[in-house]
Amino acid sequence: MMSAVIKALTVIAETNRSAIKNDVWIFSSYIVEEMQKEQWLKMDKEFLNQLLKNLAKACEKKCASMPIE
Repeated sequence: MMSAVIKALTVIAETNRSAIKNDVWIFSSYIVEEMQKEQWLKMDKEFLNQLLKNLAKACEKKCASMPIE
């Protein structure tokens, strides 16, 4: 479920202007804050973190600020 949300946000960021990219990034940070409270399996974390890297690239941001640990 979360992977679909992150993928959708990535598409939104890829196809919009800078202001929208920034809004997507801010909202994504909020989502990740909640995701960090969950207990994820190692492979799930790796997969989600890769999706977040793709999202960061689409938003023209650095992903180091919001990995899932």
